[in-house]
Amino acid sequence: MKSLKLFFLLAIGSLSLGAAAQNYEVKGVVIDAKGNPVVGATVRTNKSKNSTITKDGGIYTLTATPKDTELRLIMNKCTVMEKELSAAIAANPIAFELDETNDPAITGYLIGDTYYPGEA
Repeated sequence: MKSLKLFFLLAIGSLSLGAAAQNYEVKGVVIDAKGNPVVGATVRTNKSKNSTITKDGGIYTLTATPKDTELRLIMNKCTVMEKELSAAIAANPIAFELDETNDPAITGYLIGDTYYPGEA
């Protein structure tokens, strides 16, 4: 009986580890209509609401969960663009390439991890 309890505890523990292992890392870049990197834009998953802010070079990295189906680019508090998201797609970097119609001309500067809108 004791070994049966131990088996069930181990089985439950391995199931919860398997669920955590399904999260995956999403990487990419945000560039404007002129091909310049966008610093300070927010990239967020749609279901888990995990988010990050683009750093130097417009680069972002965040964790997505299996329930996330979209990656959203948010600039000036508005969703500018959405990309379909799955673990298979996220194996490669996901680029948000803005054109003149969805480029709100974000300007600002980054000091450490803090983004300041406007000119330095």
